[in-house]
Amino acid sequence: MAYWQNSANVALPVGTMPTLILQKVDLSTGIAAPNDVAVASQADTTAVVATYQAMHKITLSCSETILQDTKYYIEFDGETGANSVIGGRLWDLRVTMGI
Repeated sequence: MAYWQNSANVALPVGTMPTLILQKVDLSTGIAAPNDVAVASQADTTAVVATYQAMHKITLSCSETILQDTKYYIEFDGETGANSVIGGRLWDLRVTMGI
């Protein structure tokens, strides 16, 4: 889960909304980018500009068995396309794991 805010937007981005992606890399095959595998992703689903301008949650959830010799990381892709603007902020990224 993370909080996202871009108060500079006057309209929702038309291209890609901000997205959280859980990536994994099998260290036995190397750490080069082509070995990265997206396990799960979640784009911002906000549909109202005023809500998008305010701080709001993007929640990514999945059930992934954590493997030995595997690196995991969270990737964040910002907004793109028409109506996208610089100045967005990603706040308070949290990762929770259950056993």
